Amino acid sequence: RHLSKAAQLLASDAVPANDAKTLLELRDLHPIGPPQSALPTPPSDSPAFFIVEPNTLKALVHKVAKKGLTVSPSGWTADLAVALVADPVSLKHLCLIIQDLASVRVGQELDNSLRCSLLTALKTPSKPRPRPIANGELFVKLTALYLLQLVSPDLPDLFLHIQLSFKPGASELGVHLLQGFIDLASSNATPSLLISADSTNAFNTRNRAHIL
Repeated sequence: RHLSKAAQLLASDAVPANDAKTLLELRDLHPIGPPQSALPTPPSDSPAFFIVEPNTLKALVHKVAKKGLTVSPSGWTADLAVALVADPVSLKHLCLIIQDLASVRVGQELDNSLRCSLLTALKTPSKPRPRPIANGELFVKLTALYLLQLVSPDLPDLFLHIQLSFKPGASELGVHLLQGFIDLASSNATPSLLISADSTNAFNTRNRAHIL
């Protein structure tokens, strides 16, 4: 199934030419991230040791594999990880890897490699420049998703007033909130202003050091 999708994409017109112009556009749309030294360190009261539950990690690997994620810079894919977690000994060692990544127990050279990504350029009909698709390292993605699972029950309440995406039915709720604002402003006959804030290529160009 995944191979069929990849073959269809490569045979289509969605992949731009692999030349210097495309490379420069990709680097402009997906700039190099800040150095590790610019990123904040974990809080002083964060756990010094983190335990990964094997069955939870195994279920997560299978869930990621169903999405058909592409190869990471190291060559690992989710399908390979499925074979890895099928073996109890390999699963145990993968848990140790995720534990080290979650606890930030990695050296500088390995950290630099883990934060790399493979950039793929895709054409978009409405835009002249290609869309950058960044494929990050599988083990980092698994670590992030595992940690996200631990805090996901608390996210809807934490982001209730600034981000609706963590709440079920968020799209419908957003539409009703906007419509309610418009109706209220109309009934009061008072000057009102509704602003839609957006930034071009925001996800790829926001400074991660500032966000963290």
